Amino acid sequence: MDSLDNGKSCTVALDVDFTNAKLLSNFEVYDFIKNRAGSKDKLRCQQTLFFTGLKYFNEKSPCTCQTSESIQQFIAKMKPFNLNKSEILALINNCPATQVELSIMINDLDTRFTLAQIDEILEKVASCFPDGIKKASQIASSGVAEEDEGEIGEDDIGRENEEVDK
Repeated sequence: MDSLDNGKSCTVALDVDFTNAKLLSNFEVYDFIKNRAGSKDKLRCQQTLFFTGLKYFNEKSPCTCQTSESIQQFIAKMKPFNLNKSEILALINNCPATQVELSIMINDLDTRFTLAQIDEILEKVASCFPDGIKKASQIASSGVAEEDEGEIGEDDIGRENEEVDK
């Protein structure tokens, strides 16, 4: 529920039809949100969702460095490896640069692929998403936690107690 400028509130009800559900990459969601955020046809409550969605993708996802063409090229290069859709999607969304990262995204990596094949997969990720790998490694190494809004630290507790005593 969101309050409008005129004091009234709006309620957004979602009817989800799962019959046509499919997996989407972060890039597809980012592209949709980016296009809709620029549209004038949105409710105030949608603006918040679009803003926070764009902020998340810009700060926490390599998808902002990808294009439709690079994703299509990557999918074509992955065909010989017989990966399932969710594994390919994980590679697109996360842009792994190491075997450890890859092992989290591909089931039974060590038994399904040789070391040469694993290196080849990583090379194909790097060739299709070079900027995505840079951004993914920056995100992983930055150590930036999610926003700490709502969390109270020890200093805050002391200040709250002082304010109550006044």
